[in-house]
Amino acid sequence: MKNVAWALVTVAALGLPVYGIAKGGSFDDPINKKCPITGKDIVAGRTSEYKKQLIGFCCMDCVNKFEGDPEKYIKKVKEFKKSSVE
Repeated sequence: MKNVAWALVTVAALGLPVYGIAKGGSFDDPINKKCPITGKDIVAGRTSEYKKQLIGFCCMDCVNKFEGDPEKYIKKVKEFKKSSVE
C-alpha cells in the first residue's frame, strides 16, 4: 500500500510540469525562434539568459559569441523587450 501511495505522490508532483509542457509551453522557452547570430532555427538547450530573458541559439558557438558581446547581437532579437529595470 505504501508503494501505491508513493507512486500517486510522485505522479502528482510530476503532473504540473508535464501538464505545462503538454499545453504547448515549457518553463524554459526562449523568447526567439531564430538564432540572432546565424538566422537559423534555434535548438533546445542552446540558450543564454540576458536581462532576465531567455535567448535561443542554433549552437553553442553562437551562445559563446553572444555571451562575449551581447550588446552587439541583442538588437537582432526582435522579441527582446527592453526593461526599465535592468
